[in-house]
Amino acid sequence: MRISEKRVRNWLQVIAALAVPVVIAIGTWRFTAQQSEASAQVAQDQQQETALQMYLDRMSNLLLNNKLRESQPEDEVRNVARARTVTVLPQLNAGRKGELVRFLRQAGLINRENVIIALGGTYLGYADLEYTKLADTSLAGTSGSTGN
Repeated sequence: MRISEKRVRNWLQVIAALAVPVVIAIGTWRFTAQQSEASAQVAQDQQQETALQMYLDRMSNLLLNNKLRESQPEDEVRNVARARTVTVLPQLNAGRKGELVRFLRQAGLINRENVIIALGGTYLGYADLEYTKLADTSLAGTSGSTGN
């Protein structure tokens, strides 16, 4: 009996000695995985913010220097503005899509009476448009839930 109890005690000590590094390794792995995920989310957020800011800068340039608001439907400046818009929209999350739509609305580019940038064919899925007045805005041809 004495030898058996000693063996059990020895095995328990071995198991305990092995369990501690395994638990530490698993904890370290989980922490590293969470940190990597958080870093990836921060990087994605920064990319989206950069994309939106570049878009706003370029659109401001088209408005101020290329007279986008006064342009005619066949003018190249409208094609450039639409191309920039439909290119950046899929890169943005709901909040930034909402910011982009509010910018277009406030700049008078998607007013129902005079649509300068047609958003038809774009996906505004889950765009955060809460508190955005859309009564005089043309969103014709867009798809997706707009979160209103």
